[in-house]
Amino acid sequence: LPSELGMLDKLEILTLAENQLTGEIPTEMENMVNLRTLSLHNNEPDAGEHWGKIPKFENLVFLTEIYLDGNSFSGTIPQRFLGNSNVTDQAVTIGFSENLLTGSLPGTLVQFENLYIDITGNLITDIAQRDCRQGKWMNGQVELFGCDAILCPEGTANSIGRQDSVEDECIPCSGPYEDGMGEVLGQYACPEDYDDYDYDDDTDAIQILLDLYFDTGGPTYWINAQGWADAFIDLEDGDTVDDIPDKKYVTLDFCNFYGIECDADGEVLSISLGDNNMQGLISDNIFDL
Repeated sequence: LPSELGMLDKLEILTLAENQLTGEIPTEMENMVNLRTLSLHNNEPDAGEHWGKIPKFENLVFLTEIYLDGNSFSGTIPQRFLGNSNVTDQAVTIGFSENLLTGSLPGTLVQFENLYIDITGNLITDIAQRDCRQGKWMNGQVELFGCDAILCPEGTANSIGRQDSVEDECIPCSGPYEDGMGEVLGQYACPEDYDDYDYDDDTDAIQILLDLYFDTGGPTYWINAQGWADAFIDLEDGDTVDDIPDKKYVTLDFCNFYGIECDADGEVLSISLGDNNMQGLISDNIFDL
């Protein structure tokens, strides 16, 4: 993103999501004092990726919608994030899901009476009790489910990383966890879930690639899992391995998975997943591609 964007101090809406843009958010964007909506999310498999620290956005006093999901932003959310807001009585939506954020929520967020914040799929390890008392947050779900409405607690998971209904509880995991991942909140899957994906036909490309994804901790550890994650997060409660082929394989285009390149016939030509925080053992069936 060019630093010259900061010169657009009259701009109210900036939507650049799902493109091929990369890099950090320039600090000059703090000068876009009339901005109300900022959308830089990258959830599609062929989209770009932003990284670096999330700015404070203290000067963006009218900002009510910010979507940075599906990128690689890291570090903690700034303690003064949106600290000078003039719209604390309005509905505010913050989308930070599926990044690499750590720590906890900043204290400045309690000034918002009606906040919806999605920070699932990060490396968050704590929620302050003050946040769990904000009954109107998450469309009123905090009033019903407390902290779980924001993030599933440590040692639990579900398909969306938080509780949004009575039926969609955060399910306890049996582990084992590695490298402190048992302390992370808002996880989409338990470690034991990864082992459930043991397919009979090891010559099928999509099955081999999904084995690679789950065997190397894709849902938890990978920095970029765009496309790959679609095989997991859309499963419904109660699904079994036998349900997966009919429901998923016919709709997953593995040629659009991050790091995968195919030829004109849809055959895998290259797998480029360097510097992606893969962990674990790769199955021998990778040689059947």
